[in-house]
Amino acid sequence: MEKSSEIALSHFLSMAGVDSRRKCTALIKEGHVEVNGELITNPGFRVNPETDKVTCNNRNVKVKQRTYIMLYKPRGFACTNEDRFAEKTVFDLVKVPGKRLFTVGRLDVESEGLLLITDDGDYAEKLTHPRNQVRKVYVVKTNKPLPEESIAKLKKGIYCDGELLKAHDIIPQSKFAYRFVLTEGKKREIRRMLMSERLKVSRLKRIMIGKLTLGSLKPAQWHNLSPEQVKLSLES
Repeated sequence: MEKSSEIALSHFLSMAGVDSRRKCTALIKEGHVEVNGELITNPGFRVNPETDKVTCNNRNVKVKQRTYIMLYKPRGFACTNEDRFAEKTVFDLVKVPGKRLFTVGRLDVESEGLLLITDDGDYAEKLTHPRNQVRKVYVVKTNKPLPEESIAKLKKGIYCDGELLKAHDIIPQSKFAYRFVLTEGKKREIRRMLMSERLKVSRLKRIMIGKLTLGSLKPAQWHNLSPEQVKLSLES
């Protein structure tokens, strides 16, 4: 039985920063990699990052400890670490010395709520790629009620600027509040959908990713995710 801590050798090398997943696969097949002193040419060979000794071209390879953070992003902060014109960014709130972090998807400046920050590209892809159908849940307050026919229309999907926008589900919470469930993260998707129905958003708050909830976090607060919370974030 495969242990949950074991991963494919090609993934291990990529996580350790040796090269891209594709190039790591080539290195293994070409005979440049050993595990516990044994030459391995199968990229799918399972290794335990904590106990196995891996070398590539006779150099020890170790996986860097990855960082996984959840932040309650307040309104007014941009999800970027590159835009020098942004007045305030989430990286003014989350500072981890020696780490180059990035946000997993984005919340626009006017939106708030659960935001994940990491340095693990594979994790980010699993969360954001449409094929994985990881659900993101938002509480949205509007300036007027959203008619039932509009809810049905947005669940079926609309085209805006040549792009399909579609809600997985829309659940009324009150006369002016709705719970939106999305499985993709297109730019300003909810705002654009509601604008097409002549509604304005007065507040948009993400409360859940996968099965990971915002919990008791308050605006601008953040903490590192536990391994269990990382798994929850990936569950649909």
